[in-house]
Amino acid sequence: MATKKSSKKSAKKTSKKRATRKREPVVRLSADEKQRMLKAGDDLDDMISELETAWRAVSRKVKVPGVTPASLAAVGRRAAQARAKEVALETKLLAKLAPLRDARMRAGHEALSVLYKVRKIAHAIGDGDPEVAEAFERFDALFSERHQGDRSGPS
Repeated sequence: MATKKSSKKSAKKTSKKRATRKREPVVRLSADEKQRMLKAGDDLDDMISELETAWRAVSRKVKVPGVTPASLAAVGRRAAQARAKEVALETKLLAKLAPLRDARMRAGHEALSVLYKVRKIAHAIGDGDPEVAEAFERFDALFSERHQGDRSGPS
C-alpha cells in the first residue's frame, strides 16, 4: 500500500500593522485663558447628573441646539476622566517628591538650628562687646525681618 505524503504549505504570517495616529501636542493655556475659564468644582459630577436627570424628565419641552442629555453625560465623563488622570499623576508625583521634600526639610532644619545657635552665642558675646554686636547688626535686622512672628525656632 502506498502511503500518502502529506504536504503542508507553510502559511506566511502577515503582520497587521496598525495605523497609529500621532498625538498632537496639547496646547498649554495661557494665564489669561486660565483666568477667563469657568472653574469646575469638585461637585461637577453631581451637578451634571442632577441636570441630566431633570432634563431627561422633560426632554420634549427643553431643547438646546447642539446639546442632548447624552452629550451632556459624555462631556461629564470626559471631565471626570481628565480629573482622574490628573489626580493619579499628582499622587504619583507627590509620592516621588516626598523623599526630596523630606530631605530639604531636614537640611533646612539643620541649617536653621546652626543659625539659631550662632545667633544666640553672638548675642551673648555682643552684649559685652560692641564690635561683635556691630558685626551681627545687619544679620539681626535681616533675621528679625524674615522671622518676625515665627515661633518655630528656639529663643
